[in-house]
Amino acid sequence: MCTIQPINMKRYCKDKIVLAYWNTTYRLVGQGIDVLIAKKNDTFIEFLISHNFHSWAIITAWNPGSEVFPSLSNELFNESLKNELEELSCFYDKALGIPKEGSAWVAEVSFFVADISIDEACVLGKKYNQNAIVYGSHSCLPSLIWLKGI
Repeated sequence: MCTIQPINMKRYCKDKIVLAYWNTTYRLVGQGIDVLIAKKNDTFIEFLISHNFHSWAIITAWNPGSEVFPSLSNELFNESLKNELEELSCFYDKALGIPKEGSAWVAEVSFFVADISIDEACVLGKKYNQNAIVYGSHSCLPSLIWLKGI
């Protein structure tokens, strides 16, 4: 089971990987909407409400364990995740995890997944060896959900 736990940011802000996740812009490519952790975005909320999406996640299979993999490997990992999303019959669309300017990381292809439970999203994130996923609803701010101990 996956639960939202409060994060002691003073402790975790020393960790570059956590800061990288926190400072990433999560872009819904087809909608042109940027999602930021713990930031309200009225356009995003309107999008969720207009489509009657109650919950959502942003999940990727790129760079498992925050280790850099070749693009071809990452594309294969994401193709496998995409196939699982299709089996779940949920709405999904392309997203990007865009690192903060000046970062050594490159944008990671991800998926915005609508009406997925936190438990289902965490299972997928763990299956693809991700450190975290982004999760939220139209009534709460986007949150990082840590899947591994940092």
